Amino acid sequence: RRPLSLRVSDLQPLPATRLTRDFQCVTGWEVTNVHWVGVRLVDLAQHAGVEPEAAAFQLTSFDGMYTESLTMEQAHETGAIAAYSMLGAPVTREHGGPVWLYVPKMFGYKSIKWLSRIELVTHAKPGYWEQNGYPVNAWITGHPPNPAA
Repeated sequence: RRPLSLRVSDLQPLPATRLTRDFQCVTGWEVTNVHWVGVRLVDLAQHAGVEPEAAAFQLTSFDGMYTESLTMEQAHETGAIAAYSMLGAPVTREHGGPVWLYVPKMFGYKSIKWLSRIELVTHAKPGYWEQNGYPVNAWITGHPPNPAA
């Protein structure tokens, strides 16, 4: 309802989510206890005014080639954030900044470095890595949502 154009300085005054989580690549490497600070995707959507037909987030990196998507349910379940701080400092360009989408509970390919665009769409489309053979559902073992809960 209210398209937004935000800079990092616009994100910082919004309610922040602070996380300490491992970042795990599907190929097996991981970085433990990464400290993240950012704004939850679902909070940004509320700030913009979610249309009733919105069912997913379509996310794009600065070059427009790297894309990813999360359903609304996945965004809620994972607590995905638009992170502007990592390891106690601003996310640098070299490390995917100034904003890096971090998706806890999913493998790293669902997290987008150099995040530049977030759209609310009617259905999730496979992202860059999924179009290149990676699974659409990137849950790390032990983290998928429990349908009975």
